[in-house]
Amino acid sequence: MISLVIMRNTATVTLCRPPVNAINEDWIDHLDSALDDIAANEEIGVLWIRSAERLFSTGADLNLMRGRYDTAGGRGLWFRAHRVSE
Repeated sequence: MISLVIMRNTATVTLCRPPVNAINEDWIDHLDSALDDIAANEEIGVLWIRSAERLFSTGADLNLMRGRYDTAGGRGLWFRAHRVSE
């Protein structure tokens, strides 16, 4: 789903949730874990986020969000998803 490769000072995160890298809870958990690993390594100076799919990401998994966004847990999920933009 999300892989992390660290070479020297560069971390490469590859998104791989076929067919369109739609964002769901597992995707966010994996990305969050990769970001924690990167943050813990002071030698990393470059973060490259790429896609193994033809599309980078289509955004939210709408089937999941329809039932979750109206709850506090669903809104918290999106706050975690925005971490990558910080």
